[in-house]
Amino acid sequence: MKKDPSQINTASILAIAALTVCLLAGKAHASVELTAQVDDLNPPFGGRVTYTATLTGGSLLPDITPPDFDGFEIVMGPSMSSSFEMVNGRMSQSKSITYVLRAVKSGHVTIGPAKAIRKRKTYAVSNSIELDVGQSTAPAVPETDEEQSEAESRVGFPDLFITAKANKDTVYKQEMVIVTYRIYMRVTVNGYEITKLPQARGFWTEDYDLPPRPNLRDTVIGGKSYKTAVLRKTALFPTRTGKLTIEPLEMDCQVQLPARRRYRRSRDPFQMFFQDPFMQRSETRSIRTRALTLVVRDLPAANCPASFKGDVGDFRLRVNYDKRQITQHDALTVKVVVSGSGYLKSIDPPRLKLPTGFEQFDPTVKESISLIGNSMKGKMTFTYLVIPRRVGTFDLSPVVFSYFDPQTGRYNELSDG
Repeated sequence: MKKDPSQINTASILAIAALTVCLLAGKAHASVELTAQVDDLNPPFGGRVTYTATLTGGSLLPDITPPDFDGFEIVMGPSMSSSFEMVNGRMSQSKSITYVLRAVKSGHVTIGPAKAIRKRKTYAVSNSIELDVGQSTAPAVPETDEEQSEAESRVGFPDLFITAKANKDTVYKQEMVIVTYRIYMRVTVNGYEITKLPQARGFWTEDYDLPPRPNLRDTVIGGKSYKTAVLRKTALFPTRTGKLTIEPLEMDCQVQLPARRRYRRSRDPFQMFFQDPFMQRSETRSIRTRALTLVVRDLPAANCPASFKGDVGDFRLRVNYDKRQITQHDALTVKVVVSGSGYLKSIDPPRLKLPTGFEQFDPTVKESISLIGNSMKGKMTFTYLVIPRRVGTFDLSPVVFSYFDPQTGRYNELSDG
């Protein structure tokens, strides 16, 4: 029985295509190279070492599995970066992981090899690194408060990281907390994108208005100069008690670095021109902050007034009637203004205690609020429309408003009208 030639050709083509795909998939990992390095082979005991493992090759690079850092503890990391460049007309891809380590063992210490693994298959193994760590004979020089604070709050690269800092770590329920997100750079950043905003469950949040272009300033950390800028600033008001967590902010940065070029001797005078060592390459680095934990205390039960509804801050109360003499069924406007600092948006309309025979309508609410310095300031205006259905002379009870002042730790009750 003869086979249809068209069927034979089709099957052959499919087989060749499948074989080609398999060969390409295998080739994608065939020429990968994994190298490891540290910035100091003779660190002192307690000193810091930056470890970087870099994987280079074609497309579809496998994942980098770091070694066990015996004799060290991890201070920062892992931080990841990736880059693409053209080398002699061919695309080359690389990716790196970086850790900042602290030496906790004196003497001869070995950092084992990292591995490039994909689907349980190892494609490359890096070199091991031999270090000689100094003896712990003298106490380490303590870091300054700023340096220690930055080291504890950052997650990223030694030359690029972002921190999240709260101006308070223990607050009362509904007391304002400010979290500032600041980037530190020793490399050129051409652009950035916030890929994940921090989750703050159990908080009301309000963002500060910042300039579209961050304002850079110079600072020194650990004897090194950095450019720094505030990228985000948020006011938070906890709505429940206990230990509350603010999740990390994550972002990608486009970093400009000198190009890594490989030179070969050539008689072509243009080759050296196009392989200019001053040419730049772009690298994408992913950085994030550490999560923050705040301790939120409940408000004291002692001396809490009956009129208290949960408002926390420092407030003032003003009540205004547009007229004192009116006719039956005429409208009376009562304006209640609560001003000061705190989360004014959470203030419920104060209650008007009116005589029998007065009809009261729901108030209109107007807010004028802004974040100024370390507080939310402004006012909430509640305008009530009241209509008397009876004739006579009536005494109107004053409006009462209570709040808790976290600065003094006391309740205050205001009345006006």
